Amino acid sequence: MPGNRVGPTPEIASIAKDLSGRIVEVGDELLELVLATVPHLRGDHAVEALLSASLRENVAIGLDVIANAIDAGSAEIPTAAAEYARRLAQRGVPIEALLRAYRIGHFRFLELWQEELASRKLDASTMLGILRAVTEASFRYVDLMSENVLAVYQGERDRWLQNTSSRRASLIRSLLAGDDRSGVALGWELDTVHVGLVAWIDESAAGPEAPMLLDRAAAALATLSTRPPLTVVADESTFWAWFSTRGGAPIAAEALAIILGDAASGVRAAIGSPAAGPEGFRVTHEQALRAQAVAIASGSTGPIVTTFRETGLTSFLNADVAAARFWVEDVLGRLATDDDASARLRETSRMFLETNGSFTETAARLHLHKNTVLYRVRKAEELRGRALAEDRIGVEVALLACAWLGTAVLAPANGD
Repeated sequence: MPGNRVGPTPEIASIAKDLSGRIVEVGDELLELVLATVPHLRGDHAVEALLSASLRENVAIGLDVIANAIDAGSAEIPTAAAEYARRLAQRGVPIEALLRAYRIGHFRFLELWQEELASRKLDASTMLGILRAVTEASFRYVDLMSENVLAVYQGERDRWLQNTSSRRASLIRSLLAGDDRSGVALGWELDTVHVGLVAWIDESAAGPEAPMLLDRAAAALATLSTRPPLTVVADESTFWAWFSTRGGAPIAAEALAIILGDAASGVRAAIGSPAAGPEGFRVTHEQALRAQAVAIASGSTGPIVTTFRETGLTSFLNADVAAARFWVEDVLGRLATDDDASARLRETSRMFLETNGSFTETAARLHLHKNTVLYRVRKAEELRGRALAEDRIGVEVALLACAWLGTAVLAPANGD
């Protein structure tokens, strides 16, 4: 707002000229202060040189704005400042570190003006007017530059990530298609044991914040292994990941579910089984995709994490749901009805077969009375039209399919 600016005065011009004459000294002092205060900005001499140039250019322009009462809104971002913001974006340095550097530099800039004013014999009213003018002008300038570097940083970060992600995605797809040479270009060791993972936004959490949810999920996954996973964005709501483990240990689904629940509620994941070598890289990914398909078919009420180890057989039935539905109904009869009563009978029957026909152990696992289990098993056999032990393997697979695929393979209740 030009109306609020104090016009140039001899005193302001004099101090600005003196500080301009010390621009190298002031720049070096600010550089030392910023690097001492903001650890993220240390360590690379070439980038520190850009920071030094940025500080000097900003001080020079700021002094010019103040000395000549120029509207800060017309000032352009210094070349070195823009390049420094781009370089930090490429290196993944948090934008907060850059903005903090501006705040620290601004604070010291105002201190320098106060020191210069204190060394001059000026009356209190004049000093207060100069300090107010300098403060207002410098705040407007720093606010504008903060917005400008933020825009430069974000634009470069988006471009850099897009280019990096696109190249990685291309190499990964080539590797999945059978080109093992892509693994070398990725910098990913293939002669080890891999565990594939697919993570996606559940439909209940879809919305404008979905990308941030995926970012948080990816960051949380990194805590599962001492070596960061290989990750790539598959689409706006899905990313793929691979973990490398020489011991061949699977990822603990329970631990992953807790991590995702805490860091990125609304994100679900599917995990393949450990598999070795380049072919294992592809196999475990395909398994994770199959487990994901089962998890999606089970609906939003399904578990946060689904493993191929528990859904592998069901995943093959899920490949042809229409055929699976007819088969399930043929095996289970009226026990495959989609209602709550039949669901309880199926759950009890599945546990009964899993415990090798033990009424006692089934009751213990389901926290039921033994007589309740006996009643439910008999009722299930009545609905099926034959004993559960008859074609036992088929019955167990069909019950498993019902548990995971639900309505997709069940017969409508009451003939609906």
